[in-house]
Amino acid sequence: MESSKVYSICQMEDGFIWLGTDIGLSRFDGLQFKNYTIKNNLGKGGVRELFRDVNNVLWIGHEGGQISRYFNNHFEVIEVPGISNNITSFCQVNEQEIWVTTLGNGVFKIENTNAPLDLLKVVPVTSKNVSNVVFNSYMSKKQGVFLITDVDIQFYDIDKAEFKRYNPRNLDTYFQFSVLFEDSKGNMWYGTFNGGLYKQDALSGEVQYYDIKDGLASNWITGIIEDRNSNIWISHWDMGSRGGVTKISPDGSLKVFDKENGLHDNKIWCLAEDIEGNILIGTTEHGLDIFKGERFVSFTSKNGLADNHINSVLQLTGGDFWIGTNKGISYGNVEKGNLNKYNQDNNQISNQIRFFKRDLNNNIWIGTEDQGVELYDVRKKRFVSQPYVNQHLPRFSKAVWAMEIDKNNILWMGTPAGLCAYDITSKKYVKTYGRIDSLPANEIKSLFCDHKGTLWVGTQNGGVSFFNDGYFRNIDLPDKITPNSITENSLGHLIVGTEAHGVYVLDGNRVVSQYTISDGLYTNNSRFVITDGFDNIYVGTTIGLNKILHGKDVVLSYSERNGFVGIEAKANACFKDNVGRLWFGTVGGLTCYDPSIDQSAPEIPITHITAFMVNGEEIDVNRKKVFPSYKNNILFHYSSISVYDPSSVTYHIMLEGADEDWESTDQQRTANYRALPPGSYEFKVMAFNSHGLSAKEPVSVGFIILAPLYKRPWFIMLMVVFIIGVTVVVVRLRERNLKRDKKLLAEKVAERTKELNNAKIKLEDRNNDIMDSIRYARRIQSAITQIDIPFDDTFVFFKPKDVVSGDFYWASTHNGKEYLSAIDCTGHGVPGAFMSVIGYTSLSKIIVEKGIMKPAEILDQLNREIILRLNQREEEEVNDGMDLSLISYDSATRIMEYAGAYNAVWIVRLGELIEIKANRFAIGRTTGVDKVFTNHEVQLEKGDMVYLFSDGYADQFGGPKGKKYKASALKKLMVKISSLPVDEQKELLSLELDEWKGELEQIDDILIIGRRF
Repeated sequence: MESSKVYSICQMEDGFIWLGTDIGLSRFDGLQFKNYTIKNNLGKGGVRELFRDVNNVLWIGHEGGQISRYFNNHFEVIEVPGISNNITSFCQVNEQEIWVTTLGNGVFKIENTNAPLDLLKVVPVTSKNVSNVVFNSYMSKKQGVFLITDVDIQFYDIDKAEFKRYNPRNLDTYFQFSVLFEDSKGNMWYGTFNGGLYKQDALSGEVQYYDIKDGLASNWITGIIEDRNSNIWISHWDMGSRGGVTKISPDGSLKVFDKENGLHDNKIWCLAEDIEGNILIGTTEHGLDIFKGERFVSFTSKNGLADNHINSVLQLTGGDFWIGTNKGISYGNVEKGNLNKYNQDNNQISNQIRFFKRDLNNNIWIGTEDQGVELYDVRKKRFVSQPYVNQHLPRFSKAVWAMEIDKNNILWMGTPAGLCAYDITSKKYVKTYGRIDSLPANEIKSLFCDHKGTLWVGTQNGGVSFFNDGYFRNIDLPDKITPNSITENSLGHLIVGTEAHGVYVLDGNRVVSQYTISDGLYTNNSRFVITDGFDNIYVGTTIGLNKILHGKDVVLSYSERNGFVGIEAKANACFKDNVGRLWFGTVGGLTCYDPSIDQSAPEIPITHITAFMVNGEEIDVNRKKVFPSYKNNILFHYSSISVYDPSSVTYHIMLEGADEDWESTDQQRTANYRALPPGSYEFKVMAFNSHGLSAKEPVSVGFIILAPLYKRPWFIMLMVVFIIGVTVVVVRLRERNLKRDKKLLAEKVAERTKELNNAKIKLEDRNNDIMDSIRYARRIQSAITQIDIPFDDTFVFFKPKDVVSGDFYWASTHNGKEYLSAIDCTGHGVPGAFMSVIGYTSLSKIIVEKGIMKPAEILDQLNREIILRLNQREEEEVNDGMDLSLISYDSATRIMEYAGAYNAVWIVRLGELIEIKANRFAIGRTTGVDKVFTNHEVQLEKGDMVYLFSDGYADQFGGPKGKKYKASALKKLMVKISSLPVDEQKELLSLELDEWKGELEQIDDILIIGRRF
């Protein structure tokens, strides 16, 4: 977005969300914003009001009184004489009539709203009862229009065509009204400027008043909406520190959302609910905020937790929670923020808390990272150290890796050196179990006691074992897995989250199912697994949370975008409380998830083909699409509207006529088809949300590529007739000439002489054509390789030897990094030019399409592609290739990365030259050795001057003795000129070269790039 102030929000039938801002209009598709201004034929002034009419036309009200509409995919400005004040609202009175209110020019109505621009009729709505200052309007279910003015509220009775003052019983009119709303039950809501909120009951007419004392975020009301769950949402704008958004639930409870609990701004202009049920919030200073529901609620140290690294969670009988962190234990009511702390300083317990388990006496056993186990006596309310138990833990480590208490009150402790068992009831140590007891390994990674009382054990690379009759038995699994976490569902199936093999669902020895990355998991490394009351499986990973829907084999994804803000889950940090909510520990705090409010059916994503490009030219998708044979490079851009979880939308595409089947593209939103043969094609795209749902029919665009002229049937027939005719004529002429050979011998000699002269002329013409082609090749090469450098304080000194060059430079920006390279291809002239085009396109492809970011990896890939393109093989040494230096720069960290093939990079810092040498092998040019380029990182300082170059300047002959200029002289020159502005440096390099070269011929292409950081 170009502006952070959002006055109005409107979503159209196609799913696009339009935002009115103080500088124009923005369109949002869930991932990207597209901005519109007067350059797009939009009216002048910021956009104060947006309105979608019954015909799906977008009406736009501007500051200063202009009105625009988005009609048939383009903007139109509606000229209305007499309006010079801000547009404050639109109100649809009937299908062909819209009322427009202003802040000083009264009310106007637009008739024939779905007609072309020249047929629209705009007339004022006049009444002595209505003030010219109208703040808002509302179309009631009672077949009337409410107008909120600076004097009162006026009601226009459509049937009687008359205005009357609206003054319901018990409604206090002391404060100026700002907004009016009628909910689904017919209740009327009235917002005021700093006077709070009124609700008038539809049946009794009684008025209920809300203000900040009742829990309202602020008494200044800017907007009121009702969501699909009958919650009333109120937006606030306050001159002080108050403000934000208030939600009034159907039960009458109020909840405030402001900067204290996640909202980015307390000054809110507007609210809207989108088709997915998200609440869209227009703010003053932070653009668009999106409330995606309360399925996830997060708690951090700001809410009273001892630390944001949450390792374990336990709920006590009374409802309070114990939360284990890296800084001790937080306990109390986490949702109200009433938390106390146990830690090493206050209670002489470890700060590194990893596990909580309750025994049959309701006491709490605590597993730690560094001090073994501790006991909290609930009745005595004190901690009891356990030296007897801890002395049996491994001497080299007192870390508890896993912990469980079985139905016999046996405490099981997983350690790096075996499984320790302690009888809590008899207070006797039982045994340390290991390989000798049939465990596959001594490293115990997870423990779980199922509903039957069976103890399950996960070991390092040893799979799953269970304890029965004093012995361990192993489950036969196809892979050597490391179970990080184990749980079960209501069917008694065992759920095993592994270190590298995803999630297994086991029924005894039988694998019921396995879920991996290919099924939608973020990673195959599971930090925890837990099930909810619906038997859905939740998998915590290092990059987010996955939910495996029971019975559907659908994997949902949750990340920061859709509420799971902690992102990186902690090992076995999960818990189901006494009302079925799930609690997850992460490195970013504690997250509570309510499965019961996350059961609604998801909306099917709305898919669009947003651009159709032919040979780089954008084509209107609505026009006839028939193209000549040479227009056969086709590019499609497509997208899907999903505000709730845009990162989980995937696509299937197919070009009918070229592809045999659908292709899955994950989150890629472009499809490129190059050099398509003649034929009839139809591009189809389908979008799938995180639930795997999509529209029944794909979105499609059809087009035709015609065959070239010489392949069309009528042209072939014409050529056959022409050839036959020419053959007949030639034969007859030949016969006549043979009869006159003797007589015309002298003339033939003259004729042949003339033909030789003509051939000479043609040869000269051919030579001119070749030179013209070379010059045109130079234009093509320049268009491809000689781009404008997109960086400040940068010069390029480029002097080709011939018409076309083997040296070229390349610059790009991608994913926050800036790339710059100087490349010297084999030879110069035409061969070098061909190599330069190959190098340029390969570099762009490697970074943009393959996503390779590090310079050394880029050169490794470039080397492979050059060898592939030139068909270089190890058994044939080929000298085609290129020398180059490539840098990438991260402006956020000021770190430059470099890799080079023969060509070094020079850094001049405070008058000193630093040389970073390149690898002594080239791109291409097979040498019989494996090439792995070295990546260098340099922390740049402000004012550093970085130079990249080919060998042309240093190798140039000249001077009084006709010798090479040499790299040493060039280094001195660079140090000498490095402090000068870059334009002066470039000029001095040119002057020095001309003076050195004198009358001698330039021997090679010359390229030097300098950039100041």
